Amino acid sequence: NIDLARALDPNAVNGVLVFKNGLAMLNQTALSGTAANSDEFSVSPDGGAGSVARLSFGAALADSDSILIWYLT
Repeated sequence: NIDLARALDPNAVNGVLVFKNGLAMLNQTALSGTAANSDEFSVSPDGGAGSVARLSFGAALADSDSILIWYLT
């Protein structure tokens, strides 16, 4: 899991983009699915610590993975 800096509007979760090592990951929330591997994620608009948005990955990321997250607030 990765907690973002703030909560997201529930209508904004489909627009969250995550890149792993320069490649776009699949936002399963936008597809009404469930993340099943380390190339997929789901978004909870306020499920993180302190009610911030949380990204949940289908499997653990590697220590060497570079992650870039883009979202609107």
